[in-house]
Amino acid sequence: MAAEYIYENEVFPKTPAPSPHPKRTSPIVPLLVVLVLLFGILLVTVSVLYSQELEGKKLHKESARDLLELLSSGWKLYNRNLYFFSQEQKPWQEAEDSCASYGAHLTSVTSRKEMEYLYGVTNGTMFWIGLKDQNQQHNWVWTDGTKYTKQVSFWWPGEPNGRKGHDADCVQFRYPDINAWDDDHCWISYNWICKKVF
Repeated sequence: MAAEYIYENEVFPKTPAPSPHPKRTSPIVPLLVVLVLLFGILLVTVSVLYSQELEGKKLHKESARDLLELLSSGWKLYNRNLYFFSQEQKPWQEAEDSCASYGAHLTSVTSRKEMEYLYGVTNGTMFWIGLKDQNQQHNWVWTDGTKYTKQVSFWWPGEPNGRKGHDADCVQFRYPDINAWDDDHCWISYNWICKKVF
């Protein structure tokens, strides 16, 4: 009996009963990890953008000042471009030089809407635009580097005609119709339109 007593008083660790289902981690843990990573990426992105914005604020402030200065001196804002419609007349090259003194060029025309805007403001008055015939007849180029295409051109019927054999290398418009471009002698004085991309 003594052996049985010893056996009864011994302490054996209890083995836990096996679970009918294996232990799983909660699906929330991986989701939280992904959310924390995404939040970290977002935080880094926002801080980089904010620092770039702080660096660019000085430039933005100067741009706003330039814009206000130009608008107060008669420039008009249309479709993210600034336009100046002169009240005096000059030959084509002097008009282009005047535009260049503002960091602009004689206007290019890139769409029908833009041409409608320009025509609406000019009210039939003759204005130089930035289209010029270079070196050979009918090799038209815009002074601001915009590519000239016949698809976006507004020639008066029968134009360009080179003034019937004479050097007419510069373009003005004036007729009571949107299709009003006319090649003319560059030395003639007309009003002009400057365009500045802003």
